Amino acid sequence: MTIKNLQRIGNSSGVILPTTMLEQLGVEKDGAVVLRVEGNQIIITSAPNGLRHGSKPQRFRDAMDSTLSQYDDALHQLAGSDE
Repeated sequence: MTIKNLQRIGNSSGVILPTTMLEQLGVEKDGAVVLRVEGNQIIITSAPNGLRHGSKPQRFRDAMDSTLSQYDDALHQLAGSDE
């Protein structure tokens, strides 16, 4: 067990994870992790390949591009409507 103190980061708090723990998760120092709360625990797991905070997988971006191209006129009409 490792006990760490929270560190203030702007209006948030953070925990610096030891390199050994990151290596055990298979996460690089600038990699992404998934956080979830279970009861009174925060569970940290390695993020699926290609996922980073604020990023979307290429498959998602491709699908969005296709949808926007296909429905461009309809989306513009909807955006301009009052309903």
